[in-house]
Amino acid sequence: MRTVTLFKFSELSESAKKTAIQEVRDHAEEHDSDIAYDWAIDDCSLFEPPHAEMAALLGDDYYDRNSHNGYGQFVFKNNRKGIHFNEDYEEVEISEALEITNDKMFKLWLGIPEIFHHIEVDITTDHDGTTTTIEMENPFYEDNPLKGVIDTIYQNAKVKFEAHIERIAKTIANGIEDYFSDSNMEDRINEDEDLEFNEAGHIVKN
Repeated sequence: MRTVTLFKFSELSESAKKTAIQEVRDHAEEHDSDIAYDWAIDDCSLFEPPHAEMAALLGDDYYDRNSHNGYGQFVFKNNRKGIHFNEDYEEVEISEALEITNDKMFKLWLGIPEIFHHIEVDITTDHDGTTTTIEMENPFYEDNPLKGVIDTIYQNAKVKFEAHIERIAKTIANGIEDYFSDSNMEDRINEDEDLEFNEAGHIVKN
């Protein structure tokens, strides 16, 4: 009977470690796609625009000022449920999962002057049902010069919001990719005390 010498990951050569990581990744990609997705969206700040951008518009302390029960909170709250992500096209639909916690801050971020904050902005699904967009009513008639002003504000806000949704989709895609990264796979190997390899780095199943 041929005896196979078993190795722990730390005992492998560098080339064998690469083989071991790839084998663990292959198994994870086959079985853990749902876990990777959940891992990527489990982020309270996932929907929030970059802090520097929000702070420049709303002040460095905007998070703390936007308080609920004495605790600061993001303007774009991620409720986690109702996120529909298409990994092939990197598109995401979040109209159910996104909660705006501060209407004024949201509209200022969209570029809507305070004088027009009484106008409602709805977060909804686009016509294809694949991504999220906004709709904004225009209360002015054609003969009112303000109609053109609101139309311009709305179009600019729509472009900004949809670009933000694209950024969220890219963040989710990057999160899924990070889940299967070398460093994450190595962490998984080190956490599994029962995992053993042959000299070449192939998993040896007991």
